[in-house]
Order: sequence, then structure tokens, then C-alpha cells
Amino acid sequence: MDSRPGRAPAATTGVGIPAGVGSVAVEPDIPPAVAKRIASAVQSSRPEGTRKTYAAAWRRFISWCEANGHVTLPAHPITVAASLVDAADTRTESGERAYAVATFGTWIAAINCVWGLRTGLTNRHRHRGTRFWGGGQ
Repeated sequence: MDSRPGRAPAATTGVGIPAGVGSVAVEPDIPPAVAKRIASAVQSSRPEGTRKTYAAAWRRFISWCEANGHVTLPAHPITVAASLVDAADTRTESGERAYAVATFGTWIAAINCVWGLRTGLTNRHRHRGTRFWGGGQ
């Protein structure tokens, strides 16, 4: 957000999404053949290993949200951060951290991917003004 004197802040909704960009995208009416091509392109855009890793991370996030009473979509940055802090506090029997820092980056990427695919919004529309989703200011 531009905070220079004389500049009005960008209008946003209560969750940081720019005004006019709803949290629920209206699905356009497209022919079934086009929908099938889109699904195929999305499916093949990532390697199989990445798809499996993202699917596992998404299932983990859903489970955490359900267990803690949070909404998964749209996933607010604070909800995602809370799930990561909870995971960061998880220790093995020997007292070591259960998850590597790089794992958290993968989980964030997975949540970001699912959120984008299910809402149709790009990074610049998600929680504008926060660096959490990669949108920046």
C-alpha cells in the first residue's frame, strides 16, 4: 500500500482483498471441451511428485483447520501462519523439531496453489499489501 502523504490507501475488503474482487469468483459458462482442456493443462503444469506433495500438504492443512475451527478457503494469512507456528512447535520424541524449515515453504506453496485454483485469483489479488502470498505492495 502506498503510504506517502497525500495518497489515499487502496480500497480493500475486511480481509485485505482489493474492493471489487470478491472472495467467491463467478464461474463463467464455458463449453465442456474447454473446461476439460483447462483441467488437463492445470494437471500437467506440475510434475507428479509436486502434485502428490501439494495434495498431502493440503490434506494436512484441512485437518489442522478442522481440528482448530478455522476456514480453509479463503485461507487468511493469519490462519496459515497459525498452522505453521503450531507445526514449528511440534517436536520429535528426542526433542528435535519435527519439520524442516523448507517443509513450511512447501506447505505455503501448496496452500497458495489450491487457493488460486479454487478461487481463480492471481497472487496480486490475494491479501494485497502482505508479502505472505508473494503479492508484495
